[in-house]
This record gives sequence, structure tokens and C-alpha cells, in this order.
Amino acid sequence: MSGISNKRRILATFILIAVLGMLSSTMGYQVYDLSLDQCWNRLYDASCDVNDQFSSKMHGEVGALKGLANIIGTMDDMKGEEVRAQIGKAKTGVTTAPIRLLFPDGTMIDSDGELVTLDNGSFYRQFASNKPYFTGIEKDILDPGKDVVYCVVPVTEYGLNQALVIKFIDPEQLSTTVSNFSFKGDMKVMVADRNTGEIVFDTGHDKNYSTVEEFFNENYIVDKKPAEVIKGLKGGEENRLVFIDSGTQERIYMSYMPSFQFNWIVTTYVEESKVFANSSAIKNIFFAFGTIIALVLTIYFIWILRDTLAEIDRVVLQERLIKAEQAEKAKTTFLFNMSHDIRTPMNAIMGYTDIAKRHMEDTERVRDCLDKISVSGLHLLEIINDVLDMARIETGNVTITEKPMDIVSCMEEILIMCRSLAGSNKVKLNLEVGDISRRCVYGDIVHINEVMMNVVSNAIKYTSEDGHVDIRLNQLDNSPEESSVYRIEVEDDGIGMSEEFLSQIFDTFARERNTTVSGIEGTGLGMSIVKKLVELLNGTIDIESRKGVGTKVTMIFTMRNCADEVMEEEATRGEESFVGSRILLVEDNEMNMEIARTILEEVGFVIETAEDGSLAVEKIRHSTPGYYDCVLMDIQMPIMDGYEATRTIRALDNPELASIPIIAMTANAFEEDREKALQAGMNDHVPKPIEFKKLFDALQKVYNK
Repeated sequence: MSGISNKRRILATFILIAVLGMLSSTMGYQVYDLSLDQCWNRLYDASCDVNDQFSSKMHGEVGALKGLANIIGTMDDMKGEEVRAQIGKAKTGVTTAPIRLLFPDGTMIDSDGELVTLDNGSFYRQFASNKPYFTGIEKDILDPGKDVVYCVVPVTEYGLNQALVIKFIDPEQLSTTVSNFSFKGDMKVMVADRNTGEIVFDTGHDKNYSTVEEFFNENYIVDKKPAEVIKGLKGGEENRLVFIDSGTQERIYMSYMPSFQFNWIVTTYVEESKVFANSSAIKNIFFAFGTIIALVLTIYFIWILRDTLAEIDRVVLQERLIKAEQAEKAKTTFLFNMSHDIRTPMNAIMGYTDIAKRHMEDTERVRDCLDKISVSGLHLLEIINDVLDMARIETGNVTITEKPMDIVSCMEEILIMCRSLAGSNKVKLNLEVGDISRRCVYGDIVHINEVMMNVVSNAIKYTSEDGHVDIRLNQLDNSPEESSVYRIEVEDDGIGMSEEFLSQIFDTFARERNTTVSGIEGTGLGMSIVKKLVELLNGTIDIESRKGVGTKVTMIFTMRNCADEVMEEEATRGEESFVGSRILLVEDNEMNMEIARTILEEVGFVIETAEDGSLAVEKIRHSTPGYYDCVLMDIQMPIMDGYEATRTIRALDNPELASIPIIAMTANAFEEDREKALQAGMNDHVPKPIEFKKLFDALQKVYNK
């Protein structure tokens, strides 16, 4: 009987909930629809009223200036005392803003009646017109730190323009030209320039939005795309929309239409809470119904809570199982890819080593084997670096270090570094630099180079013989204050990508075809690393590709400007002879020590060694100043590591011994390792495996100090 009773109670609960829900929903929808229709009608009427007010007053502004222009046009000497006096005392229109008279030769009579010289006429040409008009937000030519709206009216004589009467209107004054009594004064007004999308004034937001693009991209538009709305606004469309305010998270109702007489946009909007502010009685009814439904639902939920929790536990366990299976699958895929890609260069290294051993007497063949071992070793290092880079990025251990850099020189160096790969693949590599007004900026050149090398080398690898890879650098006009925006494009006419793969190109280990199928080596980590590094650099990246046509990668970076003199070199360093220079090589690995010693002695260094940091400290302590020219210091060593050894040397009583140049030569190869070495007192940092050009550059740097 209890089972039947429980079923009846559950059934009764469902019926009651259904009845209450249907009744509440019916009433709610009817009241809501009625209120919403009334809101849109009121908002549209108010928009028209505001538009009438604004257009009428702006027409009055233009009319007053036209009257002044007509008076000036009748005067014989437009730069004479009579005109100056006329401009100095002119107070026209509905705004109290200064009026000035601008001439084609770049001179201007200011609001005090004084004749001043601005430029060679470029300001005049920028605003020259045959008919009156209003601009969007511009910079005051006499006060660049101030935003103004120009009302421009031509002064004509015999049908030809002789000058421009310009009124420099503060945008805040324009907001006072409209009065609003709709929705009890809670309606807001925004006016923008249709040509540029610049917001002239907005009475509803404390935040200073500069354009309608910024306004609608930051505030979420319901059921419409920002691009469609912005296009409609600039095209003179009359419409309405609902958006969510990013600050208050409240729904906002907006009506917009073109200005009746000028090329502007007039929008009015009101918060949803203000729309339904007079519906308190209905709210009380809804609250009562809601309370009843809440009580019924509470009883019902308590009733079925145990079964629900059990179901939730089951779903959670199932999701965890699926995630575990996906993680295991990703791990297996990763290990399979890494096993395959590591074994490929390792097979080459071991195979060519064996061939070289069996043909020691054949010098040319041994040299060929060594060259191929070197190439395979570099590829193996690239695979390892990709995996480590991804691990560092995923764990948040990447440090962005901005230093002065020349953006054009950076691209030229990328071109130089990639020419060898392009030449071996018989691909034409080009660099096109647009009109760059600002070359010196602050940027992380290490990570920018890493991004560019990855993208450009990919383009070269996937382009057939006689194909083209073009690198294009352009500076964009929409730069924020004290910054420059650059667009970098890398476009090839290679094999391209399918739409399916393009959608997942930034996924970790994503490769459309593996190494065996494509014959092109890679971990599948490159573009994932590029994407994450670009985001860390506050940039954006976009890829367009068509299979069999080619690929275009577009990156946009915003960088802080720096003064040109920051980039100037102190002096041109001459070539340094290393013959006879004595180096203390601190290294605990015998093979690494042998390699470094052999290479350094071949260029004339005298090498002494120490197997750990403590021995190095003692050798320095008991040497005479100048006996050692430099120390090459490993980091991870027994007894005393390189950091501690460096700090101990820097603390020696003899200042000449304490200041000996110390260069880290270590497998701790990341930027944070470099910073740690410098903080310990080292002069420079060279990562392993050693690229001896970098080592010699570091040595020459410390020797020239």
C-alpha cells in the first residue's frame, strides 16, 4: 500500500507542479509580451524624439556657422582685421565652443582673432569640403591631448572655397543638446559617427567606449552577431536589439536609427529593470506563485534526493572513466608518436656512426656520415625541445621578457636563418616589408623568433620544389597609445590542409599525416606551441588554408614603443683573438669536457679543468689576477653546483679574482635558467648541446667588456 501511496503522492506533485507552472507561465508570458511590446514602442518613440532634438540643434549649429561663413565671404580681406574681429567675437549655435577660420595655406585665425600658422595646409586638406558636415571624434589641432568634434562649414566666394569655418566642440557639450523624459528619465542616449564608428557621446556608461565595435564586442548581443549589428549601424539601418551589459550583467533594450540630417547614428537604450519598474503587483503575484512552487519542489526534491544523488554519482564516475580512457589514449598516442619520431633520427645517428666506423679510410664518406649525424642530431634536439617547451607552457613556467628590438631586423634575421632550409628544399623565400613608421619596440625577441621559425619552417617543409613562401610585415594604423600594432603574414603555395584538420591544427600532437606517410618530420607540437606562445605575447594568430592551394598564417602583435636611441649599439666590436687565452673549464662529464676542450684548444685557448664547483673555487682562490681569462661553468655537479661556486667566487676577498668573467655552459637551457644564472652572478649563459658559434659570441662579448 505504501508503494501505491507514494506513487499517488508523486503523481499529485507532478500534477500540481504542472498546473501551477502552466498558470504561471501563461500569465507571465502575457504580461511580459505586453510590457515588452510597450517597451519597444516607447523606446522607438523616444528615439525619434531624441533624433529630432539632436538633428534640429545640430542643424541650428550648422545654420549659425553658415551665417558666419556668408558674412566672412563678403569681406574683401579674409585675413584682415575685420574678419579677425568677427571671429574673435563670434558666439554662434547651441554649444559654447571656440570658432576658428582655417585657410588652405595652413594658417588659421583662432578664437581670440589671432592669425597663427599650423602647417603647410595638410590640416585644411583633411577637412576641406564643399558642404557643411560634422566629423567624428578628432584631436584638437591646438591641444592634441583633447578630443573634439569638428563642425565644418566652407566659406565660398564666386562659387569657390576660400576657407573653412570650424567649430571645435567638446563631445560632452553635445550630450546636453538632448533631453530625455522617457522611462522616467532612465533612458540613455549614444551618438556615433556612421563613417568611422567612433562614439561621440554616451550618457549610459562610465566606461569610455571609443567605437561601436568596442561597445558591441564587449557587451554580449542576444540573438545577433556583433559584425551584423555594426554593419547595419554604419549602413544606416533602423533596428532594435537586446544586449547584456558587461559591467552590470543586466539585459538592455536598444533602438537605433540614422540621424535625420547628418551622417551619424542615434541610439537609445534602457535597462530591463526600468522597463518593468511599474509591474510591482504582478511581481508580487509571481513571487507568491514562485513560493508555492518552490515549496512543492522542495518536498519533491527531498523525496527523490537519494535516487538523484545516486544517479549523479554514477554519471560522475562514468565521466571520470571516459576522461581516464581519453587520457590513456592520448598518452598512448603521444608515446607512439614520440617513439616513432625519436627512433627515426636515432636510427640515422647509429646507422651513419656504424658506416663511418667501417670506412675510416674513406675521408669523404666519413665526412658525409658526420654531416648526416649532425642533421639528425639537430632534428632529435628539435623534438626534445618541442616536448619540453610544451611541458613548460602547460605548467605556466614560461617567462616573457621584453627588451628593445628592431622588428624589421628581426624579420630579416628570420629570413637569413631559414634560407638554408628553403635552399635545400628548392623553395623561394621572400620578405616584404611595408611602410613601417616605428621599428624600435619592446618585445620578447627569443619567443617571437621561436614562433616565426616554427611557422616559416613549416611553410617551407610543406611547399613543393619551385614553390614560394612569402613573409610580409606591415604596421597597422589602429595602434593604441604608446604602442604599435604589427601584422605578420606567412603565406605559401604548398600542399595546404583539409578543413577537418584545420579545425584541430592547434591541438597537441595534431598532424594530418605522420612522418612515414608525408615524409616530413615533426612532433605535431609545433603549432600548439606557437598558439600558446602567441597568446602569452598578447597576440593573435589565424590560419587560412585550402588543400592543394596553400596556407596563410596571420599573426598580429601589439608592442610598446621604445626610443630609437635605445637600440643604438655602444660601439662596433672588433674580432677578438683567443690565442693564448686561459679558460678554466668546470665540467663533471668526461665526454662533455673532452668535446669542449678539443674545440676550444683548436682556436687557440689554453684549457685547465675542474671536475666540480669546489675544485674550481680553490683554483680561482689560489690563482693570481689575470691568470684565468674566463670560467666556463657547468651547473649540475657533485659536491658544489655551478650557482654556489659562482656565488663563492664573487665573494672572494680579492676583487680582481672575484670579478673574473663566468659563463654558464649547461643543459639547463630555458629562459628562467638563464635568469637564474645571471642572478647567481654569471656574465652569460650558453645552453647545451653547445653551438660553438654562440659560445664564441659569448666569449667575445665578455672579453670586449
